[in-house]
Amino acid sequence: MHELLTRVITGNDLSEAEAETLMRHLIDGEHSTSEKAAFLCALKIKGETPSEIVGFSKALKAFASLDRIPGVSDVVGTGGDGQGTVNVSTAAAINAASLGIKMAKHGNRAVSSRMGSADFLERLGYEFQFSRQQAVERLKSSNFLFILAPAFNRSFSAFSEARKKLQLPTVFNLMGPITNPADPDTVVVGSKSPEFVETYARVLKATGKRGMVVVSSDGMDEISPYGTTLAYESLDGVRSYTIRPEDIMGREPGPRESITGSGADELFMKNLNGLSGDNPDCTRFIALNTAPVLVLNDLCENLQEGYEIAMENLLSGRAMRQLVKIIPGLKGGMLDDIQATGEGLRNQAVRGR
Repeated sequence: MHELLTRVITGNDLSEAEAETLMRHLIDGEHSTSEKAAFLCALKIKGETPSEIVGFSKALKAFASLDRIPGVSDVVGTGGDGQGTVNVSTAAAINAASLGIKMAKHGNRAVSSRMGSADFLERLGYEFQFSRQQAVERLKSSNFLFILAPAFNRSFSAFSEARKKLQLPTVFNLMGPITNPADPDTVVVGSKSPEFVETYARVLKATGKRGMVVVSSDGMDEISPYGTTLAYESLDGVRSYTIRPEDIMGREPGPRESITGSGADELFMKNLNGLSGDNPDCTRFIALNTAPVLVLNDLCENLQEGYEIAMENLLSGRAMRQLVKIIPGLKGGMLDDIQATGEGLRNQAVRGR
């Protein structure tokens, strides 16, 4: 333990196995907040390698209360991009689920944003506590499972005080999107930082996953309708390319205000209206970010075809009908209450178009 810590502090890289061993000890052993903070700080100064991130993430997942579920996918962002957009990754996961893809969405409540994935689902009445058998049953009945990170991976809390003490981004900010306890086979990761995009892709490749990592030129941790997006794709190998939204959507985007909001209530409604097709610009945003999931699951050959499939699905009302399967209590209940506010969904969004 002392030898491995010393190697990090002196600027030397660890192997994947050494990184896993070190992280397991730091999580499970008797180590002070200062020791953990020193480790995180030294690691940041040295720079995290893909092998180390793989090892650290394996250690974190080893302490999770939910284990691997074969055949699932995830679409997840690092968060903290400061753009004030709707929670498009959750909406894209719901849309993908309605197209037959089993989605195990990993996420959390908002920290720096106004509406996290858990906040959106919580308002709709999603139940976050479940057993592994119940998880499998949810995937079977609705193709969707939301895994609230703190509820199933409490190892993150072992470093909470050290991270607060440092008050700077650490390797834990990198590991959030790749520590899904269900260990999905295909992953779309949105990063807010260009410098980590290739690292994420290398990590996905090293763990044998089909994946795509994206960061937009305007700072969104997803594919932006308003500027180019750098994508690293991990399939047979790792390759990078630039996504131009106008090439995929075939049109100029609407005003940015269509997909952003000043508060949680506004963002919640815009996300729902995007899923129902009642906010066309938000619907296009969701379709744009559903497309990579379809490509990785071989439902289409390219992003443009995936976008067209995703748009047609959203406008048909299938995504909203899937939401009722995911949260059965919505049917005839909460959605009607939302409609009564005068801002909500048209009745045909639930019945289908």
